[in-house]
Amino acid sequence: MKRLVGIIVIICMSISLLFGISSAEHIVYSERCLKIKQAELAIQEKYQIIPEMYTFFVREVAEDDHGTVIVTLRGQDNLYWVLGTYTGSSDGKAEWSNEGKQTYGGFEAPAWDALQLHQMIELTRKEHEVGSYYHQSVSIAMRDDPEYSELREPDPMLIYEHGFEMTVPHPDHETIETKSKFTREELNRIAVNVITETYGLDSDATEKVHEVDSEPDFRYEIKDGQLIYHAWLELQQSSEIDSKGFNVFTEHDGQYLVVINAETGVVEDVVYDALLNGNG
Repeated sequence: MKRLVGIIVIICMSISLLFGISSAEHIVYSERCLKIKQAELAIQEKYQIIPEMYTFFVREVAEDDHGTVIVTLRGQDNLYWVLGTYTGSSDGKAEWSNEGKQTYGGFEAPAWDALQLHQMIELTRKEHEVGSYYHQSVSIAMRDDPEYSELREPDPMLIYEHGFEMTVPHPDHETIETKSKFTREELNRIAVNVITETYGLDSDATEKVHEVDSEPDFRYEIKDGQLIYHAWLELQQSSEIDSKGFNVFTEHDGQYLVVINAETGVVEDVVYDALLNGNG
């Protein structure tokens, strides 16, 4: 029995180190949150899809009847045709819907993997140019799918959506005050600690993390009878403006969503959007 307990402790410590859980900060992650990270790690290890690339996908989380958590990353809008869908599960399995398709040839290839995604990030960071790859993805879709040509090509400046979805119902003030065991400031501090540990922010970056302006009540929801808080945070490290009038992008810049149970302080999910699926 003592040996079994020891093994469990070692496993828990390993998971904590893997996902950046700091005991010093007393961050507590739910079992589901840890499974989400395991599923995302499965995708990363097999296909090299890193969090900075999530800006080009819509991320969804589901759980099957056996308790296995499944994360899907679906290419946004017309990028779906070339990016496809990545699926990872908490049991370590990962698949890509475009598996087997040709990926060499840059943006001329019928399927784009981590290599093209890296190129898309660099184009957006340095040139603020989405058209070179977005329009090409539309051309490929129209070329390879006869039915696709019937769709209207949208303006690439209007397609951005980061995939963070709020749910309803939103509780009233009385519900928030009665059920929440933490102030909004305390919940935001938990969220800052979470992203600092999860994504490896240094002290200078952590100090520049700030709350995204929005209606405070819209951050709360009731889910399965529990009061849930959505901490929306943003990071812009450099105040320097480049030659095209944009803020210079530094690693880790973007928006973060940390989902926290406001009754227990347990972290339910954390998502990063580099905000690069646009002009940067």
